[in-house]
Amino acid sequence: MVFSAVLLLTFIVSIFDLAKGALSPWLDMVLLLFSGAVGMFLVLLWWISHHTNAINNFNLLWALPTNLFTGVLVFRPLNWVLSYYFATAVFLLLVLIFIDSLSIQTINVAFLPLILSFLLRYGCYISFNKEMSQKSKSIQRRRPTTDLDDTYKSISKLPGETCSNH
Repeated sequence: MVFSAVLLLTFIVSIFDLAKGALSPWLDMVLLLFSGAVGMFLVLLWWISHHTNAINNFNLLWALPTNLFTGVLVFRPLNWVLSYYFATAVFLLLVLIFIDSLSIQTINVAFLPLILSFLLRYGCYISFNKEMSQKSKSIQRRRPTTDLDDTYKSISKLPGETCSNH
């Protein structure tokens, strides 16, 4: 029930993000820090205390321990590293769903809304990064030269250089 409310909140925030054309990092920070903390807990159970229930636990595919660090990075401008990270996380979530469908290791049904929330937010970050990179490329292509550019070129030349080098 709680994760269904998280999915509903994530869906509403994602719709508002699409409408305003910007991402809301607060929700993502909470989701990523939560899943990173759960992932770190599972890793510690697996490596330090040798709990037999924590060994080979596929819940690490949605509760990535690296999300603990990524939760802080969502406040920074998007870059290609975050885009590839989120694309890899989407791939891991799809692998988790595939593993569940094969009944190799079943996932508790209560986690499915949380997994869908992650898929939705990761997808938002990937699409926003793709959109921002396309906008910046089109701005660079369409950028007209101005008289200020010529003035900058003549000012920035080294002594003894001619403007023909630029």
